[in-house]
Amino acid sequence: NLHLELHLHQMLPALITCVVARRLSSRPFDDHWGLREEAARTLVKACNAFGDQYTTLKARVIQTLCEAISPDKPLTTQYGGMSGLSLFGPKTVDAFILPLATVYWEKLEKALEELENIDGDFERRFEIQQCQHALLNALGIFMRNVTLKEQSKRL
Repeated sequence: NLHLELHLHQMLPALITCVVARRLSSRPFDDHWGLREEAARTLVKACNAFGDQYTTLKARVIQTLCEAISPDKPLTTQYGGMSGLSLFGPKTVDAFILPLATVYWEKLEKALEELENIDGDFERRFEIQQCQHALLNALGIFMRNVTLKEQSKRL
């Protein structure tokens, strides 16, 4: 009996914050990764449920998530943006993630190589690996849902 559409203006900013905020906990090893993923799933569900009533909702959320994958953003923010975008499906991955995939992967690999000689920076290493995982997951969504002919054209 709740009318969630009356509260979207309060709910969506909180969800977006849970997806792309720099830090969601005072302790670095809390499971903020799971919170980001769950918030992203909820955000996509809200867009699908209310997108017909609010025609610009999905586009505005996708735009915000695209801004989050910018290279000048923290890795946790990039992870949230990548995870959120991938949940919108293969067309979104194709449009917004695929063009950046190679450059993004190389940047992450370079950052990992730089950390090889530094002991103790486990948090940053884990953040990089989480971003790599999010990118691979997005590419998997694209590959599973697009025909081989389309894959060969795009890749």
